[in-house]
Amino acid sequence: MKDVKAQSGTMIAIMSIALLAIDVVGLIVLCGATFLTGRPFLKMFQEMDMQLSGATQMLLLIPPAAYVGVFLLLIIFLVLKEILIPAKTVTLMINLVVGWGAVAYLIVYVTALFLPMIELMTNMQGP
Repeated sequence: MKDVKAQSGTMIAIMSIALLAIDVVGLIVLCGATFLTGRPFLKMFQEMDMQLSGATQMLLLIPPAAYVGVFLLLIIFLVLKEILIPAKTVTLMINLVVGWGAVAYLIVYVTALFLPMIELMTNMQGP
């Protein structure tokens, strides 16, 4: 019975580390995408003199350095959590929550960037 528990604990630790790696890579990609796309979209919307929704304004007006800082703090937290928390089921759950949070952020960010463009195209087509 102890052998099964040990194997289960090892498997959870391996899954936690694997998910940590996926989270870190995903956060780095999201950070880079946010950093590289925010200003060009903001400039384009300003040149078109478009009225932006609150969510789009909020996401685009936050300084890129703030995004980098938040993503960096999240990555540091994830790595330290893996080292400092001995209960790997807890670390696995935290990794899952951060992963789903990153997916939710991606959906909100892409929607906020492209919704004004979709509205513009709809208005151009007329009634």
